Amino acid sequence: MKDVQLSNLQLVSDRFKAINYEVDINNVSGQNLKPYLKIDVSKQFEFDKKQKHHKAILELAINFQLKRGKKALLKFNTIIEGEFWGNANLPEKQFKELLIKAGLINLLTIARSKIIAMSSLFGFSTPIYIPFINLKEIIEKELKSLDSE
Repeated sequence: MKDVQLSNLQLVSDRFKAINYEVDINNVSGQNLKPYLKIDVSKQFEFDKKQKHHKAILELAINFQLKRGKKALLKFNTIIEGEFWGNANLPEKQFKELLIKAGLINLLTIARSKIIAMSSLFGFSTPIYIPFINLKEIIEKELKSLDSE
């Protein structure tokens, strides 16, 4: 078996900061509903001089709804944040780019699985599945924001 090489970016913790959930239980089950999804990203960077590594907090604000027409029958809003550490030998710009490219995708995957697990306990027939999305636009927008820092 070959040893694996660790990434220059590591997730060291994640947590929900806020959760808000509303459902019209009588109208959600068995309906053909249209999903609505909005994700806002925020990030904070620093270099931890004491422990000698890059550090970042990446936050995803997820607004998910299931709609019939204009009426939202299910609303699920959450903020999840992840703390990432980066190899100290990595240039700062490269660490920030890696966080946006890899950290964002991985944190969204973790959020999606936690939302499924949590919502399966809410008491109606199916858990909340956040749809897969093309993250290319979000990643490009966040990379551009690095250039304006």
